Amino acid sequence: MRYVALFFCVLMFGADHRSRASEAERPSAALFASPKAAESALMEADRAFAAATAQYGLEGWMSFYTADAARLRMGEAAVRGHASIRRFDAPLFADTTTRLVWAPTDAGVFDGDDYGFTTGRAAMLRVASGDTLWQGQYITIWRHEGDTWKVILDTGS
Repeated sequence: MRYVALFFCVLMFGADHRSRASEAERPSAALFASPKAAESALMEADRAFAAATAQYGLEGWMSFYTADAARLRMGEAAVRGHASIRRFDAPLFADTTTRLVWAPTDAGVFDGDDYGFTTGRAAMLRVASGDTLWQGQYITIWRHEGDTWKVILDTGS
């Protein structure tokens, strides 16, 4: 339940942040021709996130996080900041017998196109056999920065 509350706090912050910004302060508002174009860009960003992680492991994973990002895992306190997330997730990638994989199934953007989300399915696979050790769903919250989407919150179950 506290994860749900934190998720809504992130959404509320994003909405509050956008409502205070003038049109001139929101450069990404005009970047996407439609919500569908922004959603498509988010799906591609999530696929690129998965591909970078598959190819480069922890370095690929971390390359998509913002400096102020947060990670949530069930039953654990939120981990905040790039360095803390790296320490938190390093053991996940240190185990070379397993591999985290995921694919987005849905995306959406919030008013102003500078915040969005992806949801999808994730699994931990045993490398040698391809057996599924666990599978679940995830939600990733993204912020548009410059010409790219970056992860500001990631969690799954």
